[in-house]
Order: sequence, then structure tokens, then C-alpha cells
Amino acid sequence: MFSLEGKVAVVTGAASGIGYATAKRLLAAGAKVVMSDLADAADKAEELGATFQQCDVSKEDSVTALMQRAIDDFAQLNILANIAGIPPSIETIEDATADAYAKQFNVNFMSQVFGMREAAKRMVERGSIINFASLAAHRSTAGVASYAAVKAATVALTRSGALELGSKGIRVNAISPSTTRTPMGYPGKFPELSAPMNRIAEPEEMAAIVHFLASDDASWVNGQTLIADGGMTSGVMPAVAQIVNESA
Repeated sequence: MFSLEGKVAVVTGAASGIGYATAKRLLAAGAKVVMSDLADAADKAEELGATFQQCDVSKEDSVTALMQRAIDDFAQLNILANIAGIPPSIETIEDATADAYAKQFNVNFMSQVFGMREAAKRMVERGSIINFASLAAHRSTAGVASYAAVKAATVALTRSGALELGSKGIRVNAISPSTTRTPMGYPGKFPELSAPMNRIAEPEEMAAIVHFLASDDASWVNGQTLIADGGMTSGVMPAVAQIVNESA
């Protein structure tokens, strides 16, 4: 089950966190992996037995070169894990700036567009694209409107991608993680209290979802956004309600 033997994957944001855990997981499942990141992670890739390509996902030419690297090295591309991104820009609606919104749009949204476009051009039958949205796309928090907006756009992009690419045998899905224990995450008391499981997610748990969506076992899953939040969208936890009431 979930074998990726004979498949080639590109993983963005692979220097740390969910991206690194995903690259490691896909390699263990038998895939050949091209890891990429803005930071130089060639040593990490070599340790895992992967290929590394430095990439700025907000730049079209850089993303094109990344996808072509998979073709040049392995003559095919089957899987794209579109994970790279930046954390929220913390500002209120009243303090919103064009620069903050543009940065979120260029890095967290256009990276998904460029990745999908260039991967789809090169993918063979039964390809799988996994975009990364966020819990913020479904249940936002005050002060992160620009981040929530572009992540919601990723959900819509994923649906459109599924409609357009499905006839070519390419599935497009997304994952909306809640707070995860990564360098970009925000571990702390409030995120843990807001989840029914009383903890935040681990990168390996998100990597496991990518693995499933990348595999042929998920062959009938297309155009979906899987909310991986430990039950946070089920309702308001009593501990959170107490904190809110005490601060009112």
C-alpha cells in the first residue's frame, strides 16, 4: 500500500519542517525526490539520498528550472508537493499595506500557480499535485487577513486545477494544516488548548497525508482540501472559551 516505487517527486520548502519530513517520507516509500528550498539544503538532501535544487518559488524562472531538473535527472515527474511558503504578516485591516499583501500573494499563492503550471506541463499520466493551504483559509484569526486570503485562494485554485487537469490524468488536491511544530509554526499554550487532542501537529503527520495523496491509493481523490487540524474546526474547546471569557 502507498508504494511510490518508480515515481519522481518534487518537494518545495524541503529544508525543514513539513517539507523535509515529506521528502524523507516519499523517499522511504520508494520515490526519487528532488528537494528544493530558498535556503541551501544540499547537505540534507545528500544525507537522505535525494537531489537538491535551490529555488525561489516566487520567481517563475526559478520554478521552471526546478521542474525541469526532475526531467533532466530522472526523465519524468509524477508528484509535486507544493509546500514552500512564509508565515503570516501580522497586521490589522486598518493597518493593511500593499507591500504586505503583495509579499503574501507572491510567495504563498503565485508559488502554487507556478508550481502547478510547470509540473502539469511535464507530468505523465496519473500525476499528483498537492498544494498547501492553511487552517486560516477556513477559520481565520484576527490580524492575519492577508495570509488567510491567499490561503483561501489556494483552495479555489486547487479546485480549478482538478477540473482542468483531471482529463490528463493529473489529480490536484490541497492540505490545510493547523499549527505544526516547524520553524514557521507558533507552538504555545493557546494553539494546544484550541485542539481537542491538546497538542499541535507534527511535521511527520502532514507528510503522511502528502504520501497518501501522492499515491495511487488516492486515485479517486481529486479537487479536495483535506483539513488536518486535529478537530479544531469541530467547535470551540472549553479551555479556549474560558481564555476568551477571562480576557473580555
